[in-house]
Amino acid sequence: MSIWPFCFNNAIRVHLIITSELAGALSYLQDQQLSYTAQANNLTIELDEHAIAQFLINLGEHKIIYSHISIDKPTLEDYFLNIMKQNNQKGPQ
Repeated sequence: MSIWPFCFNNAIRVHLIITSELAGALSYLQDQQLSYTAQANNLTIELDEHAIAQFLINLGEHKIIYSHISIDKPTLEDYFLNIMKQNNQKGPQ
């Protein structure tokens, strides 16, 4: 279980399997300054959940093709773990 540092906003993780134009996808993500990880042709991108539709439209406009998509939202457990982590980092009050 991961603790997402962005649990307090509308950030999510989008997982894509890129089947065409991987180099273009990586270039686009860097140009847009989006946080992502890449393993072979599997990309995980962190972005605001309200930006998903425009993000996918932009991929299409750049001729980037994906064969699979999944979207992870933080769970309630992630939210509380993040609060506890932030409180531990602040130290005793």
